[in-house]
Amino acid sequence: MSRKKYIIVTATSMLIGLLGWGYLYIFHGTHRNIAKEVATAEFQAPELLFIFQQGTAESYVDQVVLVTGNVSSIDKKTVVLNGMIQIDLLQETDISIQNKQSIKVKGRCVGYDDLLEVVKIDQGTQIIE
Repeated sequence: MSRKKYIIVTATSMLIGLLGWGYLYIFHGTHRNIAKEVATAEFQAPELLFIFQQGTAESYVDQVVLVTGNVSSIDKKTVVLNGMIQIDLLQETDISIQNKQSIKVKGRCVGYDDLLEVVKIDQGTQIIE
């Protein structure tokens, strides 16, 4: 085999290997289990919103936080606390949760939605005390 073909075959093989590794790493790598992680911070709903509106919350993005607030809206897998913290739950909500009930939820803080003016949290789990 000529030197040029050898280089092309080697480079192609390396590229395919790198793409395969990247695919496995991104789509099949280990994932965080937010429900088992310890929260890095604990907030009342208005306090967390204020921190994001002031622009000083970068350290809480992609971190596990514990938020306490009153339920203002509830859906199968979404709870809104005090009209300002939107939480996407891992499991469907407990049917015993009612509007204006105070609950504590742990989840991964995604960030602040400027358009809706809400803090978004995903992978939420209700903490029962």
